[in-house]
Amino acid sequence: MSDEVVSVESHTEKPRTREDHVRQWEAALAKSGKKLPDGVEELTDQEVFSAMWSELKKHVTPEEQPTVFAN
Repeated sequence: MSDEVVSVESHTEKPRTREDHVRQWEAALAKSGKKLPDGVEELTDQEVFSAMWSELKKHVTPEEQPTVFAN
């Protein structure tokens, strides 16, 4: 074995909570002039997550892809 020292770094984010998803959903709805529906606290985590993504994807702006020329 080698005596070489190896260093490893990890740059991970903490998992998002239900409250984080509700805030993201609320922000996405605000872009459409809407508000969170009544009874959000009664929705399952999956329902909140799905609704958040459904609303977020309405506001996605595709980025212009660069043109690559092969020689």
